[in-house]
Amino acid sequence: MGIRILKGGMMTTVQDLGRYGYQSQGFSVAGVMDVRSFKIANLLLDNPENEAVLEITLIGPTLEFTSATIIAITGGDFQPTINGEPAPMYTALYMNKGDVLKFGSARTGSRGYIAFSSYLDIPVVMGSRCTNLKSGLGGFKGRKLEADDYIGFRIKRRYLPFFLSRKLDMDEFDQTEATLRVVMGPQDGMFSKQGIQTFLGSEYTVTNEFDRMGCRLEGPFIAPKETSDIISDGIAFGAIQVPSHGKPIILLADRQTTGGYGKIATVASVDIPKLVQRKTDDKIHFKAITVQEAQALYVEEMKELDGLRKIIHQPCPKCGGKGMIRHRKTIKVSIPAGIDNGQTISLRAQGNAGKNGGPAGDLLIVVSVRPHEIFRREGTSVLCEAPITFTQAVLGAELEIPTIDGKVKYSIPEGTQSGTTFRLKGKGIPGLNGRARGDQYVTVYIETPRNLNREQKEALRKFSDTLGESNYEQRKSFFGKFKL
Repeated sequence: MGIRILKGGMMTTVQDLGRYGYQSQGFSVAGVMDVRSFKIANLLLDNPENEAVLEITLIGPTLEFTSATIIAITGGDFQPTINGEPAPMYTALYMNKGDVLKFGSARTGSRGYIAFSSYLDIPVVMGSRCTNLKSGLGGFKGRKLEADDYIGFRIKRRYLPFFLSRKLDMDEFDQTEATLRVVMGPQDGMFSKQGIQTFLGSEYTVTNEFDRMGCRLEGPFIAPKETSDIISDGIAFGAIQVPSHGKPIILLADRQTTGGYGKIATVASVDIPKLVQRKTDDKIHFKAITVQEAQALYVEEMKELDGLRKIIHQPCPKCGGKGMIRHRKTIKVSIPAGIDNGQTISLRAQGNAGKNGGPAGDLLIVVSVRPHEIFRREGTSVLCEAPITFTQAVLGAELEIPTIDGKVKYSIPEGTQSGTTFRLKGKGIPGLNGRARGDQYVTVYIETPRNLNREQKEALRKFSDTLGESNYEQRKSFFGKFKL
C-alpha cells in the first residue's frame, strides 16, 4: 500500500516545513523550497498543514501506485500524465492501484509538489519528516529518491467530500523575471550608498549555481563601505549575502546555519516562491519594504489560503458534492470489419463516471446485425440464392452475382441443376483482427416460367418430345428404383 519509484527524476525528495530547533547544533532547517505551493497541495486534500510531500526539481519522477489514494500536484508545470493521459494540476486526483504517474521536464517554474491523502509512511526524525541531503538525515534514507525505492502509506484515506470542488485555477510561474520584495539588513549599513542604490536599482540574472542551498546572481557589483566580512552569525531563509566579489547570493532551504558575509537584505517570505521557481537566465529585481509591510503581506497570504480552503469546500452546484452528474452525449464508434451479431465493442473510460473523481467505467456496446434481404451469414461465409432461367440452366450463362462489395460476373456451366452451389472465393466476411476473409456461396434455383401463351406452350412440348431419357439422369435414376 504505497508508491513504487520507477524513475527518480533529477532531484525528488520527501519534504515538509522543515526541522526547527536544531540550527544551534549545526543542522539546517531544510524543508520545502516553495512553502506556498506546499501548503496549497495539502490544502486541496484536507491534509494537516505540515504533512510530508514529494518535492521534484526540473525533471520529474515516474511513480506507480500499489493501492488507491488521492493526490494533488502543485508548483511548476511538469506536464504530468496518468497512464499516458494529461493530468490537471491544482486538482484532487483519484489514483487507482496500478496507475502510473509520470512527469516530464518543467514547462514553467522549476519545482513541483505531490501531496497524498493517505500520508507518506516516513519516520519522524528530530521533529520532521523532511530530507536533509547534506547531513543524510530524515526523509527516505536521507537521500533523493531512486528507481526501485518504495514508500508506503500510513493510512487508508480514499474519500474526500465535495470532490469535484477540489480544484483551483492557478498558473503562477509562467514568467521569466520576478521582483522580490526585501527587508533591508541586518548588515546593510556595511554597504555604501552607491552599493545600496546598485542593489535596488539593477537587474540581476539567475546563474546555474542554483540549488536547495542557495541561488547565486550575476549582475552589477555591490560596493561595501570597506569590507563585507563579518563575524559569523545566524542565517534566515531568504537572507542575501554579498561576499567580496560583490554579487548577491540568496540563501535557501538547505542553507548553512551561520555565515561570515554581510547580509544586505532578506527576501520577504511571501516572495521566496517567486525566486525558487526561477530558472537559469531568468531576471531578478529587488524592492525595499519595511518589516511591517512584510508582516502585512504574510497576513494577507494566510487570508488568501483560508479563502482557497473555502472554495474547495463549496459543494459543486452541478452535482451537489456527489462527484458525478447524469447527462447524455453522442459519441462516434468505429465498427470493425467482420463483427458479428451479439459481439461486444468496449470503449475504455466512456461509461459512468467514477465515484469521488475516480476513473470512469467502460461503455460496452452489444452489436445487433440487422438481417439482410439477400445475404445470410455463417461465420465468415456469406450465403445467398440466385434465380436462373430454364434456358440459362440448360445452355450455361454469365450471371451478375451481388456481393457485399458490389456485383461480380460469374459463369455457370451448361446443364446446371437447380440447387447447385457455387463458391466465390474471398467474397465473404473479413475476419476480425486482420484474419483471412471468408467466401461467398451462391445457390442457384431454376425459376419456372408462368403465364405462357399457346405458342410458347406448344414450342415447349415440341422441345420436350425431342428429349430422351438420357437427358434426365436424375429422373431416370429416381424412377428406376421403383420398377418391379
